[in-house]
Amino acid sequence: MNINELKTNEIFDKLIITVMNYYDNEDLLESVPHRKCMDLAIVPVIIDGDINSYQLNYINNDSSDNLNVSDEFLVELALSNSRRLYGVSFKSMNDYIDEVYGFDPDMKNVFFDETDEVPELLYILSNQIGFLGASVIFYKDMLKAVYQILGQDFYMIPSSVHEVLVTPAYDSFDPERIKALISVVNTSVLKEDEYLSDNLYFYDSSNDKLTII
Repeated sequence: MNINELKTNEIFDKLIITVMNYYDNEDLLESVPHRKCMDLAIVPVIIDGDINSYQLNYINNDSSDNLNVSDEFLVELALSNSRRLYGVSFKSMNDYIDEVYGFDPDMKNVFFDETDEVPELLYILSNQIGFLGASVIFYKDMLKAVYQILGQDFYMIPSSVHEVLVTPAYDSFDPERIKALISVVNTSVLKEDEYLSDNLYFYDSSNDKLTII
């Protein structure tokens, strides 16, 4: 796909959002519209193909100038399109395991002991197709909605570009243990193009902020 061959309205209709590690993609981000948030970047893209075989097509800064719109406009438009097209999915780990073909049930014990009540502790936040779904955390009021469902502040684990894991901030939760495991899982389980971050995040409802801890 050659984005330069598309009409402006076609580009606007096709734009969706993806999220990536900012520092691992600085060379790319120098030439494409994006928004930086902590160690992440939100980037408007056009998908060529389907979720099983796809290519991300980026709008470069020259194309953005030709469209006569700001980078922030493109980011907000892509967020809006993604939410409209793919919605949001928030479910327990056990429900997720039941629904996703090929998911290893033993993976639920990577972050929690076998004695933990995993369905109550661990949730999957993504979009309804489980593709580039980590970007839903940047939907307007999304994290506030998760807080309202859980009834308390929460930690967020950057599982991959396709989803994040959420767990309520119980006293028994050990952030240092989880931070040590995130890097191990990222290097041993994830494909390179699915990697998001080695950091652990915390949502504080008192200021509606997500921060790295």
